[in-house]
Amino acid sequence: MVSPGPVSDEDLRACTASAWFGEPDRCRWCDKPLPRRRTRWCSTDCADAYRAEHVWSTARPAALDRDGHTCTRCGRGPGANAVLRLLNPRMGPAEWRRFAARHARLYDLWWRWTTFPGLEVHHLEPLWGLRGDGCHHHAANLVTLCDACHLVETIRWRRIRRAFLEAFAVDIGAGDEDLAANPAA
Repeated sequence: MVSPGPVSDEDLRACTASAWFGEPDRCRWCDKPLPRRRTRWCSTDCADAYRAEHVWSTARPAALDRDGHTCTRCGRGPGANAVLRLLNPRMGPAEWRRFAARHARLYDLWWRWTTFPGLEVHHLEPLWGLRGDGCHHHAANLVTLCDACHLVETIRWRRIRRAFLEAFAVDIGAGDEDLAANPAA
């Protein structure tokens, strides 16, 4: 098995999701002693748990599954059908079929809007200057949003970044390499 991700041991030692205290002969995730012939993880479960918290290609589907493929702000997604039934419990399956037959176009639009939204996994703390695998992909920092809600959040954070830049003449989103290239910013 290939060791997942390029996160260094120093980063894992500082990671809040890892239980590792820094001993080289212990698992970098759960801090149990490493079995023979293992160098970083004591089991594939620990390697998978690390990936779910640090590697984007694994953290994104885990966040979507956790949130039920539904926008956490507006409820758009496959779970919206259950929410609508909770809001109007008097409508049973027969009433839904009659409603769909009477208002076919409206029902079709509503069904597509609630069931097949474009979903984004949004970082609550922006990724300004951060790239690759790392602690910025922790599950606590990820939330599922539909395209519309994600656009609202993106615009809000851009305004915050612009206001910070205007007030303090420092770009809070610039990575270290950006600051080295343009020290006046």
